Amino acid sequence: GDHRHIESLAEGTASAGAPVPLATMPRGATAGQMIHLVFEHLDFQCTEAEEIRLLCRSSLASHGIERPGLETTLTETLPAILRTPLAPERFCLADIRKSERLDELEFNIPVRSRGILNAAMLADAMEARSAPPWPEDYPRALRSLDFKPLSGFLKGFMDLVFVHEGRFYLVDYKSNDLGERAEHYGEAALQQSMAEHHYYLQYHLYLVALQRYLRLRLSNYDYETHMGGVFYLYLRGMDPSHPAGCGVFYDRPRAAELDHLDQVLRGEDSSQEARP
Repeated sequence: GDHRHIESLAEGTASAGAPVPLATMPRGATAGQMIHLVFEHLDFQCTEAEEIRLLCRSSLASHGIERPGLETTLTETLPAILRTPLAPERFCLADIRKSERLDELEFNIPVRSRGILNAAMLADAMEARSAPPWPEDYPRALRSLDFKPLSGFLKGFMDLVFVHEGRFYLVDYKSNDLGERAEHYGEAALQQSMAEHHYYLQYHLYLVALQRYLRLRLSNYDYETHMGGVFYLYLRGMDPSHPAGCGVFYDRPRAAELDHLDQVLRGEDSSQEARP
């Protein structure tokens, strides 16, 4: 029995140990901007390899990235990324039509007219979450942020907002290199990366901004009905052959938790006001 067991273990690691398809993509900001541009202009339902190739070619060229074979790798890898199920939901990007997308949605979160907003207040609001998706020590790291990096979080662009079956989802594309194999993009690895770069804070602020936007646009806006949640897509780790959830981070705070954060940002948080 032992011999068979070892053999099957070796087989399992062969597939989990194969390098991720985008392992050859360079690291760093330029490659990140390049892949963002591709996804911004890519029709997720496009099945024409030639169309995808031309988009990859022009994006690589406009970012000055010359790496033999990368154009082909991207052309072959993109359709697989688009077909990767967005666990825990049951759909994938390829299900989303162009007409259901808002790409690069600009936002600007006005911050409290009176008083001061600091990292500790945001950490308090985040800590109020039940069953948070971050590592235990994350709120402590958040408290130590000074405001300079924070102000950058309060305006910017959301990579993608899409609507699927009446629910709105926020997407952020990540080109972070967490390793060469599928297992490097599992839940624990994504948690660590999300904490390290303060993506947790970032998407909570994005969700507040998205909710403010939806309240303006939909006369009957209701969180439970309309808010689908947030995906941080670590593109290097996404492939339908990988274990479910590889490269896909998902969260959906409760309505009350998001409202609380919104009030803190507006300066209407009663618990803060009451303090001497």
